[in-house]
Amino acid sequence: MENVLVIFGGKSVESDISVITAMQVLSHLPKGYNFVHIYIDKDNRWWRADNLDDPQTFVNFPANARRLRRCSLVAGENKICEVVHGKYKRPLSVACALVCCHGGDCEGGALQGMLRLCKIPFTCPDYQASTVCMDKVLTKLVLLQENIKNAPFVYFDYNRFAEDKKFYVNKIETNLGYPAIVKPARCGSSVGVLAVANRSQLNEAIKFAKEYDNKILVERYITPAKEYACAVMQVNGKILTSFVSEVGKGKVYTFEDKYLSDKQAEKGAGKNLQSQIKSLSQKVYSLLECKGVVRIDYLYNLSQKQLYLCEVNTIPGSLAFNLFKGVAFSDLIANLIEEAVLESKKQKDLTTNFTSDAIKHFIEIQKTSKFTK
Repeated sequence: MENVLVIFGGKSVESDISVITAMQVLSHLPKGYNFVHIYIDKDNRWWRADNLDDPQTFVNFPANARRLRRCSLVAGENKICEVVHGKYKRPLSVACALVCCHGGDCEGGALQGMLRLCKIPFTCPDYQASTVCMDKVLTKLVLLQENIKNAPFVYFDYNRFAEDKKFYVNKIETNLGYPAIVKPARCGSSVGVLAVANRSQLNEAIKFAKEYDNKILVERYITPAKEYACAVMQVNGKILTSFVSEVGKGKVYTFEDKYLSDKQAEKGAGKNLQSQIKSLSQKVYSLLECKGVVRIDYLYNLSQKQLYLCEVNTIPGSLAFNLFKGVAFSDLIANLIEEAVLESKKQKDLTTNFTSDAIKHFIEIQKTSKFTK
C-alpha cells in the first residue's frame, strides 16, 4: 500500500486553521493508501506522533504529543525518515503529499519547491503559482494584464511608507478615497485586515497590518456589495467548478466570521452571476496554472452590477469541500491524490538533460585567463 503524507501546521498565523483542515481531512480519508501524518511546528520542524489525528494534541504541543519524533525529507529522493541523533532512520517511500497547510512558506511556494526537489507529487499548485497567489499584489498585477477586474489598489513596502507618509497617504486618498480596506499583502484568513473611514484610521490600520507583513495592500472598499466564493479543481483533465456560495453579509469578512462562527453560508448567487463567476474561475485557474483545489473569492458591486476578483486561495480552508455539493469529501481527496500523481508523471516526461561542451570550454579558458592567475 502506497504511503501518502498528510502535511499540516507550519510557521504561519494560519497554523491553527491548518490543524482544523487536517482534522477534517483525517476524518474522511479514502481507502487504498497508508496515510502518514506530518505536523510542522512554528519553527518549521517536522514531527510524527501517535496522536496527530486528535485536535487536543495541538492545544499544548509537544506536551500532549505521544511518542513524538522528528522527521525529515531526503533531498533528491521520495522518502521521509525519522531523525534519531542526527541520523536518518526508518525511511518510508512517499507516493504523494496531501498538503493541508495555510499561509506562510507552506502555502507560499517553499514547501512545494521542497517536495518537487524530493520528487514527491503534491495536491496543490506548484511553487510558481503558489508564490504568485500568496501575494495579493502579484495576483492583481497578473490578472490586470488579462483585463480581469479587481478592486482599485495601492501597495507599498512599510519602510518606504514610514519614510514618506505624506506621499503615500495622499496617493491612497487621491486614487482610492474612503472607505478603504488595509491588508497585509501575503497573509490569509482575514488576519491583519481592517476597514478604514479616515486618515487617522488609515495610519493605525497600516501599523496593524505591518505586524504581519512589510508589504501592505490598500484597496477601495467596494460597496454596496456581496461576497461570493467558488472552488475549482481538475478531474480527468477537465476544470470543474463548485457551487457559488454567498459568504459575506455586507461587511468585512473577519477571521471570527470564517472560523469561530457556527453559521454556514448556503445562499448562492443568481443564475446569471453563477455562470459568470464559474466561467471566470475556470479562466483564472488555467491562467495561473493552478493544480489541486483552489477557492476564488469575489465581490459583486450591487449598484454598478460589476464583479471584482478578490483573491485566489491555493490551499483553501477545509479544502473547500463544503462548496462541492453532492460530492463525498473522501472522493474529493482521492481525486486530488490521483491528479497529483498524474501531473507528476507528466513532469517526469520532460527532458532535463542537454549535452554540451560548455564545461570543457570553461576549463580551457581558465588555463589562459588572467582572472585565474
